[in-house]
Amino acid sequence: MPSSFRRIRSRAVFCLALLSLSSVAAHAQDPTAPAEAPSAGSTRRRSRSFYISLYTGSTSSQSSDLRLTQPRLGTDVTYRDVSFEGRPFTGSPYYGLKVGYFLPKTPRVGFELEFNHAKMYAKLGESKQLTGTWQGQPVNTVEPLSDRIDRYQITNGINALSFNILYRVPVIVSDKYPDGRLQPYIGGGPQYTALYSINQIDGLGVSEKYHPNGWGYQLFGGARYLLNTHLGAFIEGKYQHGDAASIIADQGDDQGGRGDADIRMAQLAGGLFYQF
Repeated sequence: MPSSFRRIRSRAVFCLALLSLSSVAAHAQDPTAPAEAPSAGSTRRRSRSFYISLYTGSTSSQSSDLRLTQPRLGTDVTYRDVSFEGRPFTGSPYYGLKVGYFLPKTPRVGFELEFNHAKMYAKLGESKQLTGTWQGQPVNTVEPLSDRIDRYQITNGINALSFNILYRVPVIVSDKYPDGRLQPYIGGGPQYTALYSINQIDGLGVSEKYHPNGWGYQLFGGARYLLNTHLGAFIEGKYQHGDAASIIADQGDDQGGRGDADIRMAQLAGGLFYQF
């Protein structure tokens, strides 16, 4: 497992640990203790349900097998344990946008529609096990990916639309912040991805365009902190899982082949949100 993936995963685990500790702290008070009476003339604010969020951060992809199929050329090969990198600030950056809603009668439970843009670049300089059939001839060797692959990258990129369910815990509750000024949370949901691949295999380039990919899922945990009653900041650890089926060129057909890999990506995100 790449060291960068371990670092991102460790940070995500730290976020989840922070969530758990905050939840314990929130419930550690004596449940029989009466609620604090509001000060004279104060009015308890209503819970704010709708919000929008914008974030950026860092990503790291776990290694995956990479299968290349080009039927017209007679190619069906698999590279084992290929390493990928995210390059979140090269070219189009890593970013995401959320639109969410917490239920007024159950304000700990919320729903989100999220768009997430990430990238994957194969590390072509590494040598990997190659097995299968290449242009009609059997192969079983260890060689650099760059011997046969000129470019293999999903750079514009992995575009994911997710429907999330989340649960938050109110911490530092007051009349001004009825849902808690600090809000640790966890969540997850199904995710559909579309890819934009820039691939070149043995001199054959692909027709670059967006194309549908398929379903996966994501899990996340983090904490929100309100700077005032409307504006806040958050940090979030995320894990995204799915398949990445990229188009590659085939003989006489710039979209006749495909490359298949796994999306197993850790993300550490931070950003701002505004609630209405």
